[in-house]
Amino acid sequence: MIGFFCATLLAVLWSVILQIPLAYFQASLLDSVWPIFIYVSLFILQPILIYCASKQLLKQVKSLFLIAICSALLTGLSLQYYKMAKIDYLLGSQGILTTGVIEKAQTHAQRMRSTEWQVRALYQVAQEEFITPVFIDNTRDLQLGDTVQVIYSRSYPAVSRISN
Repeated sequence: MIGFFCATLLAVLWSVILQIPLAYFQASLLDSVWPIFIYVSLFILQPILIYCASKQLLKQVKSLFLIAICSALLTGLSLQYYKMAKIDYLLGSQGILTTGVIEKAQTHAQRMRSTEWQVRALYQVAQEEFITPVFIDNTRDLQLGDTVQVIYSRSYPAVSRISN
């Protein structure tokens, strides 16, 4: 009975998370409680629910614990792909082009890889300023102060990227 209840809670949790607007995924922890809810749910609550739901099916606790922990790791990867697909959809279906100015350009060293040239642009929508996520410029053409094209979502202006 507890296993069925936990499985139902897990399904409800996922249905809530999939309905959360994308802007909350990109919100700062200081701006909103939604990122805290999302990450606590996925990386703490979900493994506990999977452990409880599967406890009656699998009798080996060590295997069950490993499955619960792996679920959190797989969820993290799939959530990232879900987020990127949702961004692509939003920008493809309701993207608006505007101009922005590179406000940060820096070299970032990667582990076991070469360095990357990362830039971020500042742009305005309805007299409100927004900053794009980091864009990796492999050609190193973009410098501090350069003007670039930024595509942003009409519904959620904070969802954006530098258009290349």
